[in-house]
Amino acid sequence: MVLFAELDQEIQQKSRNKYDLGDVTKVLMKKREVSFEDLHQAVEVLIENSKTLSDSVLK
Repeated sequence: MVLFAELDQEIQQKSRNKYDLGDVTKVLMKKREVSFEDLHQAVEVLIENSKTLSDSVLK
């Protein structure tokens, strides 16, 4: 749970409150199974500079 709370907070910060974990969830709901890579890619789609997300959150 802490991982997702941190990820949500960081998504909001990096996107200037335009996106949150709920938006990532909407992207991932289209898939039947979701991998960690799918999560990472969904975040990248939503925030242009997702490469700057901390390693502690996405690795």
